[in-house]
Amino acid sequence: DDTYQFLWSFHHLLLDGWSVFLVLKEVLAIYQSLTQGREPQLERSHPYRDYVAWLKRQDMVQAEAFWRRTLKGITAPTALVDDRTSCPTSDDEEGRFDDQEVQLSKAATIDLQRFARQHQLTLTTIIQGAWALLLSRYSGDTDVVFGMAVSGRSADITSINSIVGMFINTLPVRVHVAHEAELVSWLKELQAQQAELDRSEQPEEN
Repeated sequence: DDTYQFLWSFHHLLLDGWSVFLVLKEVLAIYQSLTQGREPQLERSHPYRDYVAWLKRQDMVQAEAFWRRTLKGITAPTALVDDRTSCPTSDDEEGRFDDQEVQLSKAATIDLQRFARQHQLTLTTIIQGAWALLLSRYSGDTDVVFGMAVSGRSADITSINSIVGMFINTLPVRVHVAHEAELVSWLKELQAQQAELDRSEQPEEN
């Protein structure tokens, strides 16, 4: 009698993870106000249509040119060895995949952070470099492509972090794995490429 359960489901097309936090924050604020006999007072954020309007003002020709240049010559995503040798059927698809989690030790994390600071790199760059090397080793390709999730909240809109809606996106990252290259120089090149990719999220307005 004293146990309550709150169930909430929604399509990911409507909300991203950041927005879920915003909605729950509003729900809890309303609940607290009502339990105290007060009228809920919520801070009104910009509507999602402001973001849609911002998108429509962007130079799509420039954006298309950037991605055509970035992905020139790529005809398919980088496949792992298992992707090429076997494909699950409807009969054996269930149970074929699983999630694995590996947590770095505190010492390894500190070493990575020290390495990143020493060479003016981000941890994201180091992780992307490691993933690109792994994909190259498994696929046998020196030109690999993988997806990177971005928040999508880099638009020049006031209080964009308070807008509820779907912003998250997955962008392709193309990496040329030069096995003969010096590691730090290669990572810095990858970081510069990532900076260009970040700028592509905000094409110039018409």
